[in-house]
Amino acid sequence: MYSFSKKKLLPTELIETLILTGLIFFGLNLSIQNYQVEGSSMDPTLKESDCVIASKLAYASVRSTFLFSSPKSGDIVVFEYPEDRSRYFVKRIVAGPGDTINMENGNVYINGKILIEPYVINTGSTDYLPYIISEDEYFVLGDNRSASNDSRSWGTIKTEHLVGKYMFGYDSPMCSVIKYRSNEIQ
Repeated sequence: MYSFSKKKLLPTELIETLILTGLIFFGLNLSIQNYQVEGSSMDPTLKESDCVIASKLAYASVRSTFLFSSPKSGDIVVFEYPEDRSRYFVKRIVAGPGDTINMENGNVYINGKILIEPYVINTGSTDYLPYIISEDEYFVLGDNRSASNDSRSWGTIKTEHLVGKYMFGYDSPMCSVIKYRSNEIQ
């Protein structure tokens, strides 16, 4: 029969719990990030002050090869604003490497075919001449085109600007409760 002393187990269990807690925190910090939406560029999908969780591992890559999945048209992504990498934006990818994009009267055409976008509330009347997306670049647009600062204004984003893929959002009252590590995104 074995006999365990509670005095000897308590410090060991405490140390194991602290190590496990640290590993979980480290793993979460490496894999996800939360942000708070600023502005209405992604209405109706994301509202101002909504909070979003982005997977930082979704587009992890080694030597330009994505480990899990590559960014695809339709993905909502969080990325560093190309003109000020200390700011973060959230937009939808509409075209990727090798695609030709153009816009006529607000309608988006990818490789000559109209892009069906049921999530867009206001297409606006933008015209955009045909443009071929280069390797490692993506064309991103907000769902509320009339209120969005996006690739139409400052061009494509590079793979290196991608921070993560949108996983889910939660209401803004929770955002102030769950402030694990928050940044504002536009």
